Amino acid sequence: MTFLNKTLNMIKNYKLRRLAVVLIILVISLPLSGQIQNELDLFNKERFKKNNRLMLTLGGWSILNLSTGAIGSFTTEGTSSHFHQMNVLWNTVNFSLAAGGLLRYRSDKKKVFNLSETIKEQHKTEKIFLVNSALDISYIGAGAFLNYRSSLGLENAAMQRGFGNSLIMQGAFLLFFDVVAFYIHKKNRLKKLEPIVNSIGL
Repeated sequence: MTFLNKTLNMIKNYKLRRLAVVLIILVISLPLSGQIQNELDLFNKERFKKNNRLMLTLGGWSILNLSTGAIGSFTTEGTSSHFHQMNVLWNTVNFSLAAGGLLRYRSDKKKVFNLSETIKEQHKTEKIFLVNSALDISYIGAGAFLNYRSSLGLENAAMQRGFGNSLIMQGAFLLFFDVVAFYIHKKNRLKKLEPIVNSIGL
């Protein structure tokens, strides 16, 4: 009977010790979890601001091209007129993308992202700008091809040269924009997100 009582007491003590350990871990981890979320919130706030500034830059470029392109289309002829026409068409798309990005900023800044969601969104953002950079090179190549076609003296040579010049200029701007945007976000990730990930041993 004594042996049984001792055994039961040992079991009870073991359970109490295990419960105490669990409680201590919870007490310690809750503030840490709150601290990590605060750091994530600060990182995401900075990420949103950077995206917002980038979209404002793209929107500003679009408005500049839309206004000068609209005027140039009616005040010039030949190659120059076609150059301005393509600028208008191209930047209609750019303006739509910028407006969509700004609307998303207004929506996303109200959300709370946990660690996995933050990492996913960050990687997605970097990937978009990196893929766009490769596409920008193809736009420049398409413009160069149209310029080559125009030099052959075929029909619509003036249109091909005008469109080609526009594609080269727009592609060059977007290549610069996307590369800079990629490195801005990458630098922000390495400086502010990676330390958070490393601090929790992931």
